[in-house]
Amino acid sequence: MKKKFEYKLIKLSILTSFPLLILLIGIITYTEINNETTKVKRSLSEVALEISDTKFVKESIIYKTFNLQKYAKIFVDNNKDVDIVVIADKNKIRYSHLDPKKVGQVFGTKDSDKIFQSKKGYFVTTKGSQGITFRRFEPINEDNKIIGFVMVGKSFNVFKQTIFFILIKILFLFLGSFLFIFIASKKLAKEIKKEMLNLEPEEITNLYINTKSLVKQQATIIDNIHEGVVVLDSNLQILNINKKTFEILHNFNIESFIKKFNKIFIKQKNIYFREIIIGNEKVFVSIIHLFE
Repeated sequence: MKKKFEYKLIKLSILTSFPLLILLIGIITYTEINNETTKVKRSLSEVALEISDTKFVKESIIYKTFNLQKYAKIFVDNNKDVDIVVIADKNKIRYSHLDPKKVGQVFGTKDSDKIFQSKKGYFVTTKGSQGITFRRFEPINEDNKIIGFVMVGKSFNVFKQTIFFILIKILFLFLGSFLFIFIASKKLAKEIKKEMLNLEPEEITNLYINTKSLVKQQATIIDNIHEGVVVLDSNLQILNINKKTFEILHNFNIESFIKKFNKIFIKQKNIYFREIIIGNEKVFVSIIHLFE
C-alpha cells in the first residue's frame, strides 16, 4: 500500500510516453528500411546502367559471342547489393546468368516484356530461378534501337536479413527507451513521495480532513471559554481568536496587541495573570509559549 502512489505515477508516465515512443520507433523503422531500399535501388541502377552502356556488352550481343559470363560475375563479386546479373538480347536469349548452365537459354519470366514497350529502366519484385528477387531492368541500346536488356537483382532473402537486423536494432532501442522511462519515472515518484513525507495521497487527504475537523473542534472549544484567547503562530500571525476577546477588549487591535508584547514573544518568556492595561481596559494577561 505504501508504494501505491509510486506505481500509479510510473504507470501514468509509461502510458503517457508510450504512444510517442511507438510513433518515434515507427518513424525510425520506416526511415531505416527506406534508406536501405534506396541504397539497394541506387546500386542496382548504377550497375545496370554501367553494363547497358558498355561497348563490349553491345558488341557481344550484336555478334552473338557468348563471352559475358565472367564479365557479369565481376559485378556480383564486387558489389554486396548485387546477387545476380543477367544480360540478354532482344529475343531474351541469356548471355550471362548466375547459373552458367542457363546461358544461351530464353529468359524465363515476362518481367522483361515491359522493357520493349517503355524503352526505359524500371524495378520489379518477382520470383525467378533464384527465388524472389528485387530486380532492375535496363535496356541496351545501339543506334537508338533496343538490341537487348540487362537485369540486375538482389535476393529478397538477403534483403530480408538486412531488414531483420534493422528491426532487431529498433527493438533494442525500444527496450532501452522503455527502461529509461521506467527508471526516470520511478526516481521522480520517489522524489515526489519524499516531498509528501512518504505519505500516500489518500493518507494526505485523510490527514487534511482530520486536521480540519480538529481545528473546527478547537475553535468551538476556544469560543466557549469565558476568557479571551488569542492564538498566534511562530511568525506572530493569528491562528485563532475567540469572541470573548472582543467582549473584554472593546477596541481590540491585533497590531497594537503584538507590538505591546513583542519583547515577550521574542524572548519566548511566559507570564501568568499579570495585570496589564490594553487600550482603555485593565485586564489580567497570561502568555504561554507552546514548544514542539
